[in-house]
Amino acid sequence: MLSLKTPECTQQADWSRAGATKVAIRRVWQGVRDAEARVYMLYLELTLPTAEENLALDEALLEEVCAGEQEHDVLRIWESPAPAVIVGRASRLSLEVNLPHCAANRIPVLRRCSGGASVVLGAGCL
Repeated sequence: MLSLKTPECTQQADWSRAGATKVAIRRVWQGVRDAEARVYMLYLELTLPTAEENLALDEALLEEVCAGEQEHDVLRIWESPAPAVIVGRASRLSLEVNLPHCAANRIPVLRRCSGGASVVLGAGCL
């Protein structure tokens, strides 16, 4: 009988077909043990009241990971409660953002610490 409750399962098995079957079971068991032993990434679904606060938390998490203070990578999902334009570290506002429209509609234009293109966030956008 095969028992997957112990790492020695290959020794407890009654192998009618040795060889390939035995190797396959060993690989499956090793995969289970490896998956249990590793945490690849932490998932954090947390939205703070404003886009400014959410960007500040993103930056703090990034600094923790870069400083080696966080053992795992972090995937954070958040939703801006109100419309906001988020620009990358090197974005050129005059080329990427309609500043008069944002000012007239009181839409904040915020710069994140990471690179990338400008994005518009709001309810329903992750």
